[in-house]
Amino acid sequence: MGRKPVLGLAALLLAVALMHAAIPYKDPYQYAKEHQTLWGKIGALAHYDVVKTTDPRLCSDGLSNFTCFLSKTDVAPILKALNRTGIKPEAAEVEAKWVLVLDINYTAVPATSYWRNYTVIKARELRWNNQTVRVYQVRMKWSYGELIKAKDRVFEKLLYKDKIGGITSVAPALERIVVTTKNATAERKPDPDAVEKIKKKIKEEYQTLEVEVAYAEFYFASRSGYFDPLEGGIQIYLSSYLPSLYRRVNTSCTLGYTGWLYGTVPVIVTAWHCSYYIWGQSVYVYQPLPLLPKFYIGYSFRPAGCIYKQIDANTIETDCDIMTIPVEGRNIFPGVYRPSLDAFGGWVIGVYGRYDVQWFGELHKAGISTDVTSGPLLWYCTNMNYPFIEGTPYKVTVRCQVVTGMSSAPGDSGSPVYVLTSSTAGGTIRLLYAYGILSGTNLLRMTVLSPLDAYHLYVKYT
Repeated sequence: MGRKPVLGLAALLLAVALMHAAIPYKDPYQYAKEHQTLWGKIGALAHYDVVKTTDPRLCSDGLSNFTCFLSKTDVAPILKALNRTGIKPEAAEVEAKWVLVLDINYTAVPATSYWRNYTVIKARELRWNNQTVRVYQVRMKWSYGELIKAKDRVFEKLLYKDKIGGITSVAPALERIVVTTKNATAERKPDPDAVEKIKKKIKEEYQTLEVEVAYAEFYFASRSGYFDPLEGGIQIYLSSYLPSLYRRVNTSCTLGYTGWLYGTVPVIVTAWHCSYYIWGQSVYVYQPLPLLPKFYIGYSFRPAGCIYKQIDANTIETDCDIMTIPVEGRNIFPGVYRPSLDAFGGWVIGVYGRYDVQWFGELHKAGISTDVTSGPLLWYCTNMNYPFIEGTPYKVTVRCQVVTGMSSAPGDSGSPVYVLTSSTAGGTIRLLYAYGILSGTNLLRMTVLSPLDAYHLYVKYT
């Protein structure tokens, strides 16, 4: 056996072993270091409640819009925490008595945005690496990190302890928690009885937590069937053996990224649910047409998905919907095919962390069904309750998914989600930052994705 196959086998054995560990807690300062932007680093620290701020928000002083954080404290603890990550931003005082912060009313049909006015105690502008962020000290009840913890406890209480039916997601918003349910009226508003029950159960845990209940029914963006590929994405076919069905099941998804697992093993990256999570075995991948030997590109007995834990006999909980499968006998270039309407291909020049994209910042995807679409980032960390896996009694919940306003459709699962730069190479190649893998959508046409920094194995993306 040659050296490369040995490396590949070792990598996959390690990947499978890691998958059964408890969902990891990342070191907050290391997580912040992995982000490339100033707001991304502060957002990463806020995620773990190291700093008592909101997530990165879109704000306005009435004259211009900019990225800001609302904070329970002055800027000193934020600067101290940033210093521990190895950066020292400049801080200058800003004269401000108030600030407008963009928010969304998720209960409206359709959901609508509006500006919230906060009275400012102190304001500072931070500058680092040609990036600027404002921090406004205001009176607020809940920091983002506190809401992350509350979101997880609420999710576990509603789904696992009290087993409230119809819950599709739980997410932190600005100073509150948003719970979505598929129990709705004909007007696509949440059922009043469901709203009352959800709020009553949460109040048993948190007396002062503001809760917003909205309608959103989730479905996978891909399961089975044939979709003619458009130019926006590269179609792949996966053939998985499901022991529960005693047969193989073929699925059609979009190739996300190509790359090198641990920097040595060539792999493709796509959505884990395309091979039925932990239940899919002996997975063959074909591109562009299925089941013909000349189109075979890769195989894994158990694809290296995400770390998960068993909730009960029929339910797993995981932190992402991403998997890698080794590639055999095929070039792994280009990384993204036709990432925009004016480009033929895309080169990945870096990877953005979850909070490197500003709230309401634009994300893009290239999929086989809906081509290239774009939309704003709406939620950084949403716990999703996915439907039963087709043909099995199994359910999956995925923690801390990113939700965007871009459109997607069946077949787009696995699509690369990225941030485009204004730079090109050779005129027809766009340079981009890889960000995530498309997981699914809901009936409100919000697209759900897993950020790449939620995947526990190192991949050098191309």
